[in-house]
Amino acid sequence: MFWWGRNNLIINKNNMANCIYCSKEIGEGMRICQDCAKPQSDEFIPGEGLIEFDDWGGYDEKKELRPDVSSSLVESYNLFQEKLSPKCDIVYYPSCDLDSSPSIAFEKSRIIYVDIAENPIKILKDHGYEAHVADAKKFKPDEPVDILILLNPGETGVAPVKFLADQGYVLCNDYHDTATKLVQRGDLEFVAIIREDENKKKIFDSENPDEYWKEVSSDEELKTKPLYDFILKTLKKVHGEERLGEIIKRGEIVSEYTKILDSEEDILDESGFPIVLFDLPRKKGNMDNIFVFRKIKKVD
Repeated sequence: MFWWGRNNLIINKNNMANCIYCSKEIGEGMRICQDCAKPQSDEFIPGEGLIEFDDWGGYDEKKELRPDVSSSLVESYNLFQEKLSPKCDIVYYPSCDLDSSPSIAFEKSRIIYVDIAENPIKILKDHGYEAHVADAKKFKPDEPVDILILLNPGETGVAPVKFLADQGYVLCNDYHDTATKLVQRGDLEFVAIIREDENKKKIFDSENPDEYWKEVSSDEELKTKPLYDFILKTLKKVHGEERLGEIIKRGEIVSEYTKILDSEEDILDESGFPIVLFDLPRKKGNMDNIFVFRKIKKVD
């Protein structure tokens, strides 16, 4: 069975990865195929350059690359500053790749970019940014940092948190279970999720943000989520239209879909290919959101 799980990889029965968007079989450890790797235009500021991939999923050195800027991230960082007015003299961004969004949002701050890959760091340096080629698990900033950004940190994990100043902030997503790991720590306070509301407007959600780690438990909650139609179609494929009507009437959509997730049997589409299944949506937010943590001040 194909599965969209907490590690954000779709793994097939041959233990090969499948593209999370089109399900095409790709190399082990990859998440997105070359065809689906191009950034969406509404996520990037025009004129800032796009990432080009070679046949192996790396950078095509024949293409002129420039630092990328995500308008969505800039908006989230600006909202964070608007709501909390944090001290942000030093912003540390390990595993940054070509993303220079912090330099737009924190324009008066010192931004430290670190990545183990030489090519993106060279590009950032060529554009005037403070950037270091280094293993982010070993790199040590020269002083405590006020803001730590962890977006898809990979093997770096949450190790850089130790360089965060007292009452400093971590801004992260949960693609690599980063937020899930941080919420379990005793030295950080979970402050908020920066996410979109039903009108696609960015909001700073500090009311019960821990509901991100709780799946919807009722059909009424599920009806508000984008996956609702997909889940109905999956149930129809398994049970047929008449049985689906009964499930809806009895309010058993969540419970019946959970049974499918727990099953090891493949569900095939019209072409005979296994349908990619998704976990039940969370009560609040998704792994793309920006999770805000504050380091608890040490008591002498």
